[in-house]
Amino acid sequence: MPKILRIRRRARQRQGAPYFTRTRWTLPMYITDFLKEHRKYFIVGVVLYALLPICVIYKLISYDEEIVMQASARSKLGALTACVLAKRNNFWNLLESTVTRCVQKHVPRNGTLNLKPYRRDSGLTVSYFLKLRKKIRANGNYSCFWLILGSKQMIIAQTEFKQSYPRCKIFRLEQFSKRKIIEKASNEPLKTELDAMLQFEDDPSFLETLSPPFFRTLLHKYLKTNKIPFVSINMDGYEYVILKSLINPSENEDENVVFCQIDVVLSSPNIQKAIMGDHFNFDVFITRVLERSPYVPIHVSHYLEHLRVLFIHSTDSYCYQMLSYVAFSA
Repeated sequence: MPKILRIRRRARQRQGAPYFTRTRWTLPMYITDFLKEHRKYFIVGVVLYALLPICVIYKLISYDEEIVMQASARSKLGALTACVLAKRNNFWNLLESTVTRCVQKHVPRNGTLNLKPYRRDSGLTVSYFLKLRKKIRANGNYSCFWLILGSKQMIIAQTEFKQSYPRCKIFRLEQFSKRKIIEKASNEPLKTELDAMLQFEDDPSFLETLSPPFFRTLLHKYLKTNKIPFVSINMDGYEYVILKSLINPSENEDENVVFCQIDVVLSSPNIQKAIMGDHFNFDVFITRVLERSPYVPIHVSHYLEHLRVLFIHSTDSYCYQMLSYVAFSA
């Protein structure tokens, strides 16, 4: 009870009035005096109450904008996939020109993807990635991974990446040598339990080691996540085995592996035939990737006798939250 009311109540009691007289003016007077004594709290409460619907409306609008952005990007990436699939043959020689033409046709802003380049040590090639979203970078608590499988000559690219995203970690799985997973930021070698699985010397069972159990060990044990924003693969022919395990999500359904974007060097079909036999067909492989997986090629370049391709995930919400798909949502 406000102090002024306590004083008035005691005065009325001394005059012989009842403990609390219910009159017409007692309740309004009580409210008035209460508001006077607690005026600042009342004002703050009124302001917060007035701002509440505004905050709710803003949140709903932002949520709707996010849904519209993702729907627009999915639609354009679907059209881009259909455009590339229309070629259907001679992909090895025409994939670069086909993807370039389809991007210019289906991506707004004259086909500008706004990709971030990362230079290789040799200077012969450049890796490209979609950027992290600005609101993710603005959040000082963000975290992400760049998983590098077998790629070599990456010191300059890794340095540039850490400068761009200091809170992201880089994990590299060496293809040869000691075959260890190394966190390049701290140069601390991790456990080498994968060595038993990754046998590169004429082991016929090797093709099976890069199946979902491989991802289970690599992602769950070491990275503690099954969704990776940045992935680079250059494994001298074995990259096809990794991509094959991602083509049909039902094959690794219990893994739910999501690589938001994959910068991959696709070895020449001649090299791949030496590994998998004459039955390997590059046109069939690319067609299956486009038809059966959520991965879409958005950038292709020649690297020696190989192709460097950037595939991006077209459906996963985590990828849309982390990466800038703005080129596909305008």
